Amino acid sequence: MPAQLVMRRGPKVGQTFPVSGDIVMIGRGMRNHVIIDDNEVSRDHCRLSKVENGYELCDLNSRNGTFVNGQRVSDCWELKHNDLIELGDSITLEYQVVTSQMDETETGIPYLVVAIEGQPIGRCTRFRARRS
Repeated sequence: MPAQLVMRRGPKVGQTFPVSGDIVMIGRGMRNHVIIDDNEVSRDHCRLSKVENGYELCDLNSRNGTFVNGQRVSDCWELKHNDLIELGDSITLEYQVVTSQMDETETGIPYLVVAIEGQPIGRCTRFRARRS
């Protein structure tokens, strides 16, 4: 099942990282799939690995630790929708399972579709509802 990570705390709040493939590497180093430029994040901090029902998170002996919902990950942790992943003390990522109603590159906020009466002009406008 496709998934995404959404930065909830850190240098780019709201940034979305698509999660696909068998392995997704996360860290500060340039060879990672998800690169987070923050001193609290180790060069090779953690890894997401595809499992039967989604992804599991494994810490890679990071200096400042990896946490899921406030609990330190000492080995691997099977992720569930909306789990909060903390990298050290400064980065929080939200793990989201992407459903058919969500766009992988969006934050999961559904589109609002409104019928507008009038003559067609050949353009289509999308409005997106925002949570407040």
